[in-house]
Amino acid sequence: MFPALKLKVSGLSADVNYVVMVDIVPVDCCRYKYQDSRWVVAGKADRPVIGRQIHVHPDSPATGQHWMSRTLSFHKLKLTNNVVDKQGHVSILQPATPSFNTSILILEIARSDCLDV
Repeated sequence: MFPALKLKVSGLSADVNYVVMVDIVPVDCCRYKYQDSRWVVAGKADRPVIGRQIHVHPDSPATGQHWMSRTLSFHKLKLTNNVVDKQGHVSILQPATPSFNTSILILEIARSDCLDV
């Protein structure tokens, strides 16, 4: 995603496990194009986004100490309307629109909820 989504987290309990996720939702159902140095509506989106598009951070689950000790980055996240990606990016399907509401979700989980893989 450009620019890359980066953030610092504070206020978590150091020894508690958390899952960090990003939720990206389009603001409207319009298609946009960049024209005359600004974004203008170019019609309806090709297809509506069905359901929520949530991406779990690859370090999840991890302790609060882990999350607070570094800058979190979602640099592999890619907003696209193309599911084929050859560079290893995580594709979140979105219609062609520059307007999104982005939420960072941090969920505390019990140790018994963690699965050994």
